[in-house]
Amino acid sequence: MSDLDRLDEHDITKSMLNTIREVNMPGKKVSELEQLADVDKNKLESELQKFSEIADSFKFGVFNIYRQTSNAVFSGELTEFNIEFEMVLVESDGLYINCNQTKLTDTVFDVLGRLKGYYKNWKKDWYKYMREEYKPTPSAGVGSNQPDDPSGMTAAEKNFNQGSRAE
Repeated sequence: MSDLDRLDEHDITKSMLNTIREVNMPGKKVSELEQLADVDKNKLESELQKFSEIADSFKFGVFNIYRQTSNAVFSGELTEFNIEFEMVLVESDGLYINCNQTKLTDTVFDVLGRLKGYYKNWKKDWYKYMREEYKPTPSAGVGSNQPDDPSGMTAAEKNFNQGSRAE
């Protein structure tokens, strides 16, 4: 039984939202912290439900939305395998893992394959959400990830599309 099974839905949601709103994030610049946006509760619960199909047990890390740069970051740990992961929306290959002395069994390779598949779907979904629901504020200014050509695509979307064609 995973830690998530032991908590009721309210406690899970409360814990997730507290993690998202947490201001003490080492390595983050103040300007990035100011840009954090609240993630819709239903979207977050849906993501965690989808993610539960990857592995039997996982620990939620953060799910941050950065409106000004049209970026999202989702992290956590596959506790059964001691594998930490981080997904970054605006990078063409933005799936990172960290593990220490993890035995590379067929099961681990299977889980990593499912993680990569989840990341590809997550990226497609969150590009859409960022474009429709988490648009940068009008004061985004120079350096923002606002559409800059007639296609209406942001630089991150172009980067993603180019990466998709290369595979």
